[in-house]
Amino acid sequence: MGRNIRIFLIGITLLLLANGAKGQFYSLGGDPERLSWRIIKSENYSLIYPKEADSLARVYLFELERIRDKVNEPLKINPKRIPVVLHPYTTLSNGSVAWAPKRVDLITSPDPYDGRADYWARHLATHELRHVAQIEHYTKGPYKVLYYLLGEQSTGIGLGLLVSKYVMEGDAVVAETELSNSGRGRSADFNKYLRAMYLNDDFRNWDRISLGSYKYFTPDIYTFGYHIEAYMRYQTQQYSIISNYFYIPVKYWYNPYRFLYPIKYTNGVSMTGFFYHSQKVLKNIWMEDLIRKGEVTSPQIVSNKKIRYYTELISPIEVNCPESKYHNQIIAIKKGYKDAPKMIRIDSTGKEHFMRFFGSYTSSLVYDSDKRLYWSESVRHNAADLEDFSVIKYLDLTTGRVHRLSWKSKYFNPAPSTDLKSVAVSEYLPSGECYLTYIDAHSGEVIKRIEAPENGQIKENAFLNGRLYSTIVMEDGMAIYLQSGDSFTRITPLQHQSISRLRGDGEKLYFTSDLDGVLNIYTLNPATGELQRLTNSKYGADYPHITQDTLYYSDYSLNGYSIGKIALSDLHPVKEDFTKPYKYPLAEFITSQQQDSTKVATNDTINTFDREKYPSKYYSKALHAFRIHSWYPLYLDMSQLQNFSLETIFKVASPGITLLSQNSLGSIKAQLSYAYMNKRHTGHLSLNTRIWGDLNAELKLTLNQREQYYYLIDYEKGKQIITIDQSTPLFTSSLSLYYPLTFNSGGWYRVLNPQAALGFNNDAFYSYEDKEYRFKYEFRYGVTYGQVLPTAHSEIFPRWGFGISLFGASSPWTGENFGHLAYASIYAYLPGIIRGQGLKLSATGQHQFVDGKMYYLGDYATLPKGYSSLLSPSEKYFKVGAEYAIPIYLGDVSLGSILYLKRLQLIPFGEYAKDINTQGEQQFYSFGSDILIDFHLFRLSYPFSMGMRYAHTGPQNINTTTGPQSLSQNSFSFLFNISF
Repeated sequence: MGRNIRIFLIGITLLLLANGAKGQFYSLGGDPERLSWRIIKSENYSLIYPKEADSLARVYLFELERIRDKVNEPLKINPKRIPVVLHPYTTLSNGSVAWAPKRVDLITSPDPYDGRADYWARHLATHELRHVAQIEHYTKGPYKVLYYLLGEQSTGIGLGLLVSKYVMEGDAVVAETELSNSGRGRSADFNKYLRAMYLNDDFRNWDRISLGSYKYFTPDIYTFGYHIEAYMRYQTQQYSIISNYFYIPVKYWYNPYRFLYPIKYTNGVSMTGFFYHSQKVLKNIWMEDLIRKGEVTSPQIVSNKKIRYYTELISPIEVNCPESKYHNQIIAIKKGYKDAPKMIRIDSTGKEHFMRFFGSYTSSLVYDSDKRLYWSESVRHNAADLEDFSVIKYLDLTTGRVHRLSWKSKYFNPAPSTDLKSVAVSEYLPSGECYLTYIDAHSGEVIKRIEAPENGQIKENAFLNGRLYSTIVMEDGMAIYLQSGDSFTRITPLQHQSISRLRGDGEKLYFTSDLDGVLNIYTLNPATGELQRLTNSKYGADYPHITQDTLYYSDYSLNGYSIGKIALSDLHPVKEDFTKPYKYPLAEFITSQQQDSTKVATNDTINTFDREKYPSKYYSKALHAFRIHSWYPLYLDMSQLQNFSLETIFKVASPGITLLSQNSLGSIKAQLSYAYMNKRHTGHLSLNTRIWGDLNAELKLTLNQREQYYYLIDYEKGKQIITIDQSTPLFTSSLSLYYPLTFNSGGWYRVLNPQAALGFNNDAFYSYEDKEYRFKYEFRYGVTYGQVLPTAHSEIFPRWGFGISLFGASSPWTGENFGHLAYASIYAYLPGIIRGQGLKLSATGQHQFVDGKMYYLGDYATLPKGYSSLLSPSEKYFKVGAEYAIPIYLGDVSLGSILYLKRLQLIPFGEYAKDINTQGEQQFYSFGSDILIDFHLFRLSYPFSMGMRYAHTGPQNINTTTGPQSLSQNSFSFLFNISF
């Protein structure tokens, strides 16, 4: 095997494993640079956090230590100390475990829209610590040896090839469920699609349900993974069965059967076998429950549009405003496999009409019963990845315009007051405090703040007869509270089932709950305490809206949510009791099994609030700027590898060594490499960091890629003379500054990125004015702006979008050698002929100002596809092009466990360009198509795309030492991509 082939295979392997550990070389992004950081060390964790969140940090440290042993016990592992970083400035509730560098990232803002009674700090600690335990297995045995070869990224080899994401996430949900009373295994919303599938005899094959489909909606990996493991626990009666999945492949790494099929090896049944068995068992459970429920509620569907793909029509509001053009129409939110989120209206005939695009992370719509529809929406308008805001918006029903009532706020779930003068919101501060906040309905100014009781989380609010009611999550569950003065009075018992979409109407509160095991609409009379279930849905009823004598809501089915309506008089209310919730059989079983099998206790005795025992110390960003976590026994340019092709792989992989560094905060990344390339010893350094505020800087240095060149133009002979200095190596450097500003709102992703770069190398160019050689400094500057809708699941291109780039380049201090360059490009995404198809149009132009100058600057412009590069420096250049994306569903074809084919991407294109330079005018054109297949290989979790580009070009002629030669007009290129 040749040297290049070996390098290629090593590079491919490392690329495949790059994100196997739920974040290999992965960063959530950067926090605001203005923050000052602190650190607290406990027995097992080093907790790093912004100083404003000191009290919150101690809560998280307590929860991490408290639950640690119980989380680790089923996996039979005792992880080593690990850094934990808190990120409290973003509203997108999440967490992540990465292993290169090794750390846990926790986003502390609790989920404002999930109606579950989860205490967020405990939920997040439990889920992410389970991932730590899973990954820790792959630091043992051969991976411990491999660490000396590759560093912390060595965990990715086993995880990337042997561990499926659905197992990791499903197992973490199992931990949530068995160690709490409100984990997702006890959520009807979490279970609803599987329930709809199995009650409709929609029994999927393994590949379609585990790897997804571009046609059929698939439950996420959390839902799928949880039900497999919970069923395995039930069927085998083994509390620690999942430990075999992680433990066996490590211990028996030399035995292909054991490490590929650890569950089958230990239990005689494979994971797929357990899955197929579980489908019928779960159907029987849900069928028995359906029979128990009796006659189900059947609403009248209000939209007459035929649903062909999974679609969700949610948050219906019937407008009762004679001054509005929407009077007596229904406004709702629509999203799905074919639709990015958007606001629509449904007229009296059932026809849907588009109104505007809508945010992807928002509350449900709330009607003030007059002229406004309110909602809260997460928006971005700064440069820090991990800082965003949640603002209050409303639609003025009389004008059709959307207004923003707050700006840099952390407001959620608005509730307009009965007198329409104020709006009550839930406010989450980065420091961890939660408030019920009243803001003025016209100015947005704060009127009053009331802190949540006992450090609880206020979720939703609703006015009823001038009084405000709130759902509040406490450590021991969720309840509905009445706000009076500066305090809250609990009016329902603390319980563990969901309560969401809280609304007030008449004498009652309306909301959605899964108290009986299915999402249904409930009412509560605060005066009497009477709780009633209004609907008896087969799969789920959500988003209630009461108008006069009619209940509107979103009714769930196998195709998603449809909007239904039903007269209140046609409902059959059933008295219910919060103290008698539905018991989820699998959840109850694994919890009972855990309680019977556990040999460890919850550590409730640790007191992380003891500031003497657990002092907070200053965390220096400067002293912790560099953290070498991984290395390669060869040179790899990671920035190129992330988007490599077979044409580039050999250019970025060579014998040598590469060191990789990333600090725990994810704000400084560095790569230092030595390479032996083209019989030369070369050095490479790249450093990416923020240097001031949220201004990003990237420094790149290379040494000795070739010798230093001296350039001179001989006017008498009419040619350029290049002299090579064999004794001096080439040195290149560049410093780039960029400030990416994100403005995400209203369903649009918007990015403005001003940037500048200064490049230098020690090649020298002769100046006749100065009569000496001068080095080349090149200053590049410009700005890009892009605005697109999110790409729907089945699309290749966004449905709508556009972008523009304006760049310039100059070479100061070089006399008459170099001039200036101006470049502009624009693109637009447009809908295709058929839904799901898309068109991209683009145009670029470039002009080099070279009057009186001797040399051209490097081009921004590129030739049409199929040409390798500009044949000579370009002076005046423009190009236009079009691409048309056609996704073709392949039927989810499985070829055993080897290959799973999902989709064909057919993207025909055509491009034309004209170039004017010293050699005259040249025209270029090409047409052809990209053809890619989206597939999964060996049932690996991450999808592959592979194919070919064919381009037919215009005539290609070059001059060589032996005379003019014509290149082929038919170009073939290999295309390859992996999505993590």
